[in-house]
Amino acid sequence: MKKRLRQPEVKNFRYNRLDETWFGVAGHQRFGLGPGRVKFDYGLKTYSFGLAVDEAEARHLVKILNEYTGQ
Repeated sequence: MKKRLRQPEVKNFRYNRLDETWFGVAGHQRFGLGPGRVKFDYGLKTYSFGLAVDEAEARHLVKILNEYTGQ
């Protein structure tokens, strides 16, 4: 299900370090499940995306998104 978010309410982009052990992300990644490497807040909820990107890519995305949103 897609949800449309209002850009002014999307805040606090940050890198989310993932547990890459067998019982952490590695087990979930095969099924496309689990938290992503990039997190952000929207209202009282926290969302994440970028499960398949590596650490350097996630940090770069966070930098670009924070510059775009003026944070």
